[in-house]
Amino acid sequence: MKIRPARPADLPALIEMLWADPQGRLREDCTATGRAKYQAAFDAIKADPNAHLFVMTRAEEVIGCAQINILAGLSYSGTTRGLIEDVRVREDERGQGHGRRLLEHLCNFATAQGCGLVELFVHQDRDRAHYFYRELGFTQSHFGFRRTL
Repeated sequence: MKIRPARPADLPALIEMLWADPQGRLREDCTATGRAKYQAAFDAIKADPNAHLFVMTRAEEVIGCAQINILAGLSYSGTTRGLIEDVRVREDERGQGHGRRLLEHLCNFATAQGCGLVELFVHQDRDRAHYFYRELGFTQSHFGFRRTL
């Protein structure tokens, strides 16, 4: 297994993992118009020095991904934090420790970037993910809210 920054050629596999998720099927768009939006988002992530998109590969085949954004903040005495998003492991690759390795990589990366903590959000219906993150030492500390604009 190798974890590396995502490349443009990885984008089709990333879109597929987003769409393959049960919730993703309700919100992701795999049409040509949708793919153009993913390309624009990928380009914006790559251009942002505080946004980092990683893929996990086996023999250059993408089997997992995650994004981490490095955020400056005033709270916690000015602690810089890493916001982890879009953690995915391809369904046929789950249960083999890949998610654990991906999260360890992100936490190590965040530490190297000067972060004092990492945060992530998990949909309330994802009980298995809740258990997974608790097993990795994350604590459930907040209620999340969202407003579509």
